[in-house]
Amino acid sequence: MQFRLSTLLWFFVVVACALVAFGPWGLLLLAFLLFHMPLFLSRRRRIGVIVFWGALGLLFTTGYHSHREAALSSSCRNNLKQIGIALHNYHDAHGCFPPACVVDAKDRPLYSWRVLLLPYLGEQSLYSQLHLDEPWDSPHNQGIVAQYPVPNLFQCVETRLTENCARHVTHYVAVTGPGTAWPGKESTRIEDFRDGTSKTVMVVEIKGSDIHWMEPRDMTLEEALSETAGATRVPSSYHSTGRVYFWLRSYPFVGQMMLADGSVTYAWDPVSAANLRTLLTIDGNDSVDLGQVDRRDRSHGRLDWSRVIGYPLFFLSLIVLVGRGSVNPPAPPDADNAA
Repeated sequence: MQFRLSTLLWFFVVVACALVAFGPWGLLLLAFLLFHMPLFLSRRRRIGVIVFWGALGLLFTTGYHSHREAALSSSCRNNLKQIGIALHNYHDAHGCFPPACVVDAKDRPLYSWRVLLLPYLGEQSLYSQLHLDEPWDSPHNQGIVAQYPVPNLFQCVETRLTENCARHVTHYVAVTGPGTAWPGKESTRIEDFRDGTSKTVMVVEIKGSDIHWMEPRDMTLEEALSETAGATRVPSSYHSTGRVYFWLRSYPFVGQMMLADGSVTYAWDPVSAANLRTLLTIDGNDSVDLGQVDRRDRSHGRLDWSRVIGYPLFFLSLIVLVGRGSVNPPAPPDADNAA
């Protein structure tokens, strides 16, 4: 009975280590290994099989990276960088950033700032065919736009693939309102950013967008600051919320933001409404420590010690369990005794 109880104890140790190292998948791995144990009669062979799978798993996890997620995130980050360059080129040409929306003589909105950026994003052909004295949804303008796909820089490829979103929506929006970089039909200049361009957000990435890229509509400051379950609506994305590497901790990736100096920062944790308001205003006379918002280096470099310790313990405890529960096959009877 003592032997059986100790063996049962080791079994629970193995299960616990499997859960720590691999989560629920560890139970499947354990079942897979134990299922194959009866195929090997000798204890030495069973231990050899465990060592083989342990070494193979170590080789796989050491070389495993989420390349697809990293590539998609990098693509969306590059979109924001290109938009930032275009905004500054526009500023160099006109002495100011574009207004959030262009209006006609009667103050009726015509189209968004994204239309004004087209010549600076390599879309001069599309821009030259639009009637800029007509609304974005006029028959002529919509007829022209129907012949062109939405400019790639206005959509995040990962969000597009995840949402299967409408063809012409944009995932990059301005946050508009008094005191922001986008007060409305008025333009702002670099000199207006009293908090500094490196500490003020101009464009944010969102998911679930229903905004046509030409439409003179973005997101108001009140909409951006509205909280659900303690988190603001922006920035948000469908970027990975899991692990970029097996041995590192997962991270709650929230979204990307383009600062007024053209740089792009990540929000790894939900940004509080108070901090987001400070980041979105140009003359708040205070600033948020972006090191607390963009924690990219620390998040990527933090080892998951539960896996680092749990992985070897799982295979070592499994070897002990198999060694305790295995019985070498009986030796064949001696030929002389048998006679």
